[in-house]
Amino acid sequence: MTDSMRTLLMEQLTEVWHASLDDRLALVPRSPVPVLDRLLQERATER
Repeated sequence: MTDSMRTLLMEQLTEVWHASLDDRLALVPRSPVPVLDRLLQERATER
């Protein structure tokens, strides 16, 4: 695996991660799980 392949993979995985957070925010914007709640709140402020 080349550096450019690794970079592309990380960019694509980051896009999937952000999409999953966006989908979760659309369902319920908060979580009783502290780590997930923090990530959701950070993503909400980024959008």
